[in-house]
Amino acid sequence: MTVTSNPYPNPKEDNERFIVVDVKFKKQLKKPVTLEQMKKEKSFKDWELLRIGRLSVMPVPKNIWDKIIKMSQ
Repeated sequence: MTVTSNPYPNPKEDNERFIVVDVKFKKQLKKPVTLEQMKKEKSFKDWELLRIGRLSVMPVPKNIWDKIIKMSQ
């Protein structure tokens, strides 16, 4: 996905420290990569998404993203 706006306060929140950006869909994966598949992948074991539950937004390191793309082929 591509970010299409500058950050701005989340209109659904009273606290201005919660910000959002608008995004645009870029490309669909050939096949989905499930959470179960990612949890089985040893190279993802230290990724916060799989270690810490309930993260709503977080970075995806390039090495992990590249592996997800391979898994989706």
